[in-house]
Amino acid sequence: MGRAAYSVEYSTYENSGGSLDASLDDAVAAAAFIVRRHKRAPLVFVGHSAGAPLAFWACLAHQAQLAGLILFSPVTDLSNEGFGNRQIPPGGRKDASPQHNLSRLHIGTRTPFLLMFHGAEDDTVPPSQPQKFLQSWQDAGSEVARLITYPDQKHGFQNLNAPRITVQTDLEAAMADLGHYRRPAFLAPA
Repeated sequence: MGRAAYSVEYSTYENSGGSLDASLDDAVAAAAFIVRRHKRAPLVFVGHSAGAPLAFWACLAHQAQLAGLILFSPVTDLSNEGFGNRQIPPGGRKDASPQHNLSRLHIGTRTPFLLMFHGAEDDTVPPSQPQKFLQSWQDAGSEVARLITYPDQKHGFQNLNAPRITVQTDLEAAMADLGHYRRPAFLAPA
């Protein structure tokens, strides 16, 4: 069973003077392109850090095909109590925040999965953010949700060699448990 994968570049403040709204628009437009190419395929959106809200908004735009959401070191709260940076005004952006828009995802009508991976020592995105998002996802009606926390790891830890191997193994195991992954025979341990 083959899978198509896309890596989407989006407007950022640093590389194009982009804004949060431009980045969200980029994510939704990219998801629309994917949907046009794969009309009935189940979709899994993936986001890292500030890419988490973008993946979430792509999910909102294409709920009918949504199979799941995978987030690494995710920014899930864009309110003034949550994450802030140059693209988020001092009052926050609840209107763009996954935490504050989860009810729009209609989880109770089907069961998309949620997998999150986070470093316990993340000083960019507090570990309380994905914990709260996980609880909200479960409260919305899905029991298919997991947060895997890595002790002694900071923001972006999955990009480093040794933790990346562990995260890959954990991701494969979680996806297999959810029925969305089968390790190819030529990669299976002997």
